[in-house]
Amino acid sequence: MPNFPPEAIANAFLSKSGGVGRLTQMQVQKLVYIAHGWLLGLAGEPLVDREPEAWDRGPVFPGLRERIKLAGSSPLTSLIHENDGNPFVEFAGGNRGAVFTAALTPYEQSVIDHVWSRYGSMNAFRLSDLTHLPSTPWSKVYRDGAGRNETISNELIREHYNELARRAA
Repeated sequence: MPNFPPEAIANAFLSKSGGVGRLTQMQVQKLVYIAHGWLLGLAGEPLVDREPEAWDRGPVFPGLRERIKLAGSSPLTSLIHENDGNPFVEFAGGNRGAVFTAALTPYEQSVIDHVWSRYGSMNAFRLSDLTHLPSTPWSKVYRDGAGRNETISNELIREHYNELARRAA
C-alpha cells in the first residue's frame, strides 16, 4: 500500500459531506492521525508518509499545520492546495497550486470512512482528549512536556492501535 502526504488524507476528510466549512485544523490533524493509526494497527501499513510530532494539544503533522494554520480556530473553507501557507502566493497571482489528492485503495478508503463515521462529528477538544489518554503514543512521547515536539514513531502508533483493535474484537 502506498502512503500519502497528510494533506491528501486531510482532503479526504474535508471532501466528506459536512467537512469543508465545519472541520477546524485541529479536527483535521486528529482525524488524519487517527486514520493513520488505525491503518497501522489493522494492516501494519502507514497511511501517511510522515510521522507526527507530540505537540501540546496532541499529535501534529507539522507540514500539514504550515498549510492550514492561517485558519486559526475557524473551520477550513476549502481543500488544501500545494501552495497553501506560502506567504508569497499573493505575489504569484494567488496561484494556490494543485489540490492534494490520494489514490486510496478500497481498504484505505474503508478505514477513512470508518474514522469519519466514528470520530467525524467530535469537536476538536474531544478529539484532542482522545489522543491525550494515558498510554497513548502521544502521552508516552510527550511525557508532561519533556518530549514536546518529538516524533511519535509509527511503531508506537501501530502497537497502540493494534491493541485497540485486539480489545475491540
